[in-house]
Amino acid sequence: MRTVEEEKKAIHERHLRALKRAKKILKPGDRIRAEGGCRRKSTITFAGWDGNWIVSKSGRSDYSPGSVDKLNGVSVDWEN
Repeated sequence: MRTVEEEKKAIHERHLRALKRAKKILKPGDRIRAEGGCRRKSTITFAGWDGNWIVSKSGRSDYSPGSVDKLNGVSVDWEN
């Protein structure tokens, strides 16, 4: 069984992998579904990056690449 620290580390590593892949794949204008700061899934238009955070066309930048589950209507799995 994993300790809390091991679980935190695994989550952090998973998010880093998602960030690395997302930065290679996402292009301005892509439609993505992601979880925002309010913990609710929203479909947004990708506009760019604010450090490690996804910025929507409206300028909101509180979307984590690890929370993206659809890209242009197709399910994505950043792990594979």
